[in-house]
Order: sequence, then C-alpha cells, then structure tokens
Amino acid sequence: MEERKIMVNVNSVFQSINGEVNNAGIGSITTFVRLAGCNLRCNYCDTLYAQQDADGKEMYVDRLTSDIIAMGSRRVTITGGEPLLQIKPVYRLVNKLTMASIDVSIETNGSIKIPYEWPCSFVVDYKLPSSGMAEKMALDNFDSLNYSDFIKYVIADKADYDYAKDIESQFRDEQIASYTRRAFSPVSGELDPRELLEWLINDGFTDSYLNIQLHKLVKVR
Repeated sequence: MEERKIMVNVNSVFQSINGEVNNAGIGSITTFVRLAGCNLRCNYCDTLYAQQDADGKEMYVDRLTSDIIAMGSRRVTITGGEPLLQIKPVYRLVNKLTMASIDVSIETNGSIKIPYEWPCSFVVDYKLPSSGMAEKMALDNFDSLNYSDFIKYVIADKADYDYAKDIESQFRDEQIASYTRRAFSPVSGELDPRELLEWLINDGFTDSYLNIQLHKLVKVR
C-alpha cells in the first residue's frame, strides 16, 4: 500500500480543551481526533459511542492531516476508542502532524505496549478492579514512558485506590516509569474528589496530580 493511501478509522474530529492531564496541560485548547474501536470494555466507559469499529468512518491519513492543519491547530489529542489498535495509520498521522510543528498527545488504555520512539507524549491508563479490565494490564507495557507522559489511575473506591498503591510499589521495585508523572482521577458520581485528595496527601503522593474532568465542569465536548 502506498503511504499516502493509508486510512484511519475516525469517529470524530473537533476542537475543545484538554479536560484531563496531558503534557500540554489541563485547559489547553486542542483538536481532538477520536478514533473508533476499542479492545477493552470498561464498566465506567463514557465513550461507548466510539467503542465499535462501526462507530467510525475511514479517512485518508494525509487528508485528515490537511484538515487538521487547516483548522489552525497547534495541538492534537488522539483518543478513542483505542488509538494503538490502528498503529500504522496513527504512526503516520503523528509523524505528519509533528512535521507540521503540531504537538501530539495520545490517550491509550494501557493494554498495549507504548511505542517509545514516537515523537509525541502519552497518557496511559492503568486499569483498576472497578473497570473490570485490571487483568489486561502488564507492567512492561509501561517501561518506556518518560517525563512528558502520564500514568492515569481512574479510582471508583478505596479498593481501587489501594490496588493503585500496590501497583505503584511494583513500579518502584521494578524501576519502571520512574520519571513519569502520575494522575489519579475519581469516577464521577462514585468518589468525592476531596476524599481522593485526602488519601493522596496522607500517603505521600504529593508529586501526583488530582485529575478532574474540566470539560465536564465547563460543559463542553
């Protein structure tokens, strides 16, 4: 297949703010590229509309890149679905965008090893028991992350939090992702953010981030 004919399955493209942690910062204006299709089925998923391959439309990567550039974008957040399921077209998209001096961040679910050589940053979930997907995680999927990246824990209750603490101990013991930033995100309607903040402070996670979904507070997409 000729490189210029590579296609990617896209659910939507829109401009908004980064409502959660990434290297550009919460509140930064970005163009979202939401891809279709996911290999996990998390209990609290808030993007069910992008879970199936049929939820997207095939687009040429080069055309998508041109459309994004025409929007005047300086930042792009690639999300899903699960972007790394479409690794070849996403790699081309990342390279095309960075060649146009556009900063790229990818949100991924933690079940796929991160391609460390890509010229972008990553926000990688570590799934906890309440998600129903904790068994899909593997520590070595995270071993190539660096300071521009985040590991994100989505916390529904104290059991999730204690599980995340155990994972953090394993990361330390294995010296994995030592310089990668951590974010802890309460499940909306399940856990009071103030309670999660208290746990983090009491347990010495003072270099971590309390991740609140700003876009939902502002009531934007």
